[in-house]
Amino acid sequence: MTLAARTRTPNATTLLLWVALGAASLAVLGDLLEHWIASPWSRYSLLFTALYAWACRGTHATDPDRELGRALVAFGAVFEVLAIGGGFDRYGRIGLGIALVGMTCLHGVPSWSRRLAVLWIIPVPHFIVSGFGEPILAHWATLGAAVANAWAPGSLWSDVSVWLAEEPSFLLDGVAGGLSVALVLAGCGWMTVARVGGPLSDACWRGVLWSLLAVPLQAACVVSAAVLLTAEQVAPSTVANGLMHATWVLGAIVGLLLCRKQRAEG
Repeated sequence: MTLAARTRTPNATTLLLWVALGAASLAVLGDLLEHWIASPWSRYSLLFTALYAWACRGTHATDPDRELGRALVAFGAVFEVLAIGGGFDRYGRIGLGIALVGMTCLHGVPSWSRRLAVLWIIPVPHFIVSGFGEPILAHWATLGAAVANAWAPGSLWSDVSVWLAEEPSFLLDGVAGGLSVALVLAGCGWMTVARVGGPLSDACWRGVLWSLLAVPLQAACVVSAAVLLTAEQVAPSTVANGLMHATWVLGAIVGLLLCRKQRAEG
């Protein structure tokens, strides 16, 4: 029986667990919706809903790991409730992720690379992307200023400090560090391994290797931003928003092209 067929015919216990998980996750799902609306960069995770379905398509379900699955669902649901009760709705997504992995066990999803791939559907919290991206932002600002100086010597944008939030119309934070680009590329790499049911170690390594492509892609975005700013054809606020919230789209395009290439070769 294929995984899709097994999923269409869940037993009563599994249906009950889905209902219970949905009830426990209402606040977390609401927080996720707010996150997607308020932080456009976080929408990269929506791509992985389709990619996860692609990774599991046509696979044959194994015997459900009921004990582990129910334990993970129960632990995840309790974690969500405690997080919500403590006023930390965003941390509740950790529990949601654990519970979703438990559901993959109950549905007989084969291989841990496929089971854990479901976690890519949940976006990384803002403080992680911003916090880890902050130190990198200074390097991108240096690159942007150098390009602007070469393109238009003496331009306002030749000053690194202007790139680092000293220009009111051009406000960047750590999100512009490019971590969202790395995340979407890493997730695409993981999904190609999950698609063939490869080992977890292969999924991790491919995710890391593909994430490195974020460096040249983010550099290309910064160079483009510098050219646009010096040409004064686009509002600085628009360029800033693009660097913070839209660069992941380029990563998604490259990641999907690589997925297609990997599928053709496989």
